[in-house]
Amino acid sequence: MGTGGLSKARLARMHDVMAGYIERGEVPVIVTLPTHRLLVFERFAPEPSEASPRRKDMSAGSSAAAQPEGRVLRITRVFDAPRSLVFKAWTEPERLVRWWGPQGFTTPFCKMDVCPGGAYRFGMRSAEGTEHWLHGVYREILEPERLVFTWAWEDAQGKLGPETVLSLDFAEHAGKTKLTLHQALFETVTARNAHQLGWTTGLDRLADYLAKVKGERV
Repeated sequence: MGTGGLSKARLARMHDVMAGYIERGEVPVIVTLPTHRLLVFERFAPEPSEASPRRKDMSAGSSAAAQPEGRVLRITRVFDAPRSLVFKAWTEPERLVRWWGPQGFTTPFCKMDVCPGGAYRFGMRSAEGTEHWLHGVYREILEPERLVFTWAWEDAQGKLGPETVLSLDFAEHAGKTKLTLHQALFETVTARNAHQLGWTTGLDRLADYLAKVKGERV
C-alpha cells in the first residue's frame, strides 16, 4: 500500500501516535475519503469475559432483593364462627390446647401470659412421641381484632432458634370470621414452606374445633 505522498518524518510521527493509542487500548481505523485519508481511533469493546462478572453481580443482587418475599408466609382462612370465639381460641389456654399444632400433634404443656410483653411457652408432642417446644412474647393485643407475637423454636438444651413475628388479623366476614395470618421473616424458603404445611393442617384443626363449640356462649 502506498504512502499517499506523506514524508518519512510524518509517517514516523503517525507510527508513534498509533502505537500510543494501541498501548491505551484503542484501535486505529482508516477511513479513505476521495481526497485524503483520516485516522479515526475507537476504543476496544470489553470482552464478554470482562463484562460477565458485572452482569453476574447485578443478577445476584436482583435475586437477593427478591428473596425476602419468598421467606414471608401469608395465609387467609374464613371460619364459620363468631370473631370473638375465634379470637379466644388463640388467647385462652383451655381452648388453644384443643386444636393447636399440625395434624396428629397434642399440646400437653401450655403457659400463656396474654398481655403486651407477656410470654408464652408451648410443649407439643408429635404422633411419634417427639417433643417440640415453642416460645414467644406478645407484642400487640387488640381484642377481638388483632394479635401479634414473636415465635422461636427451642432446641433440646432450651436454646432459642431464629425468631419470626406472627401477626393475626380477625375480621367480620358475612357473619363469619376472616383470619389473615402473616409470619416473617424466615431464614430460608424451606423453613417458610415447612411452617406453611404445619399451619395448613393446624388451621384445619381450628376449623374442626370451632365447628364443635360455636354454639357455646362466648
